[in-house]
Amino acid sequence: MKPKLSLETTIPSYLTARPTRDPLMVGKLAATKQWWSLRRNDFALFISQTYGNIQIMKDTIVEEIHRQREEHARRFKYDLRAMGEDLQRRQWESGHKVVGWDAKRRRMVELKRPKTERTSKSLS
Repeated sequence: MKPKLSLETTIPSYLTARPTRDPLMVGKLAATKQWWSLRRNDFALFISQTYGNIQIMKDTIVEEIHRQREEHARRFKYDLRAMGEDLQRRQWESGHKVVGWDAKRRRMVELKRPKTERTSKSLS
């Protein structure tokens, strides 16, 4: 019988994380993936809301983010393109500076608001 091992929820998130340039995170992701490939079959793995006799606290902020994300997806009938367009529109309308990664310059740069079809048509 294999020993039981309760995984903390960051382990699965490290296994499915997107690539990153952060050296500390790169190390954590690599170590997690290496352990997963070499040792996971040595244990009966499970993820639980409890650890021993300790109830893991629910994160109300994360729960609220999940609830809002689900409502947003439902509003657009889970159409990823429509959801993305709505989020971009709201991002630009927020009035905050919008930045992105410039791979050529290897640094963050301020982005300019893209011209929309409506804007370019109204100018002609």
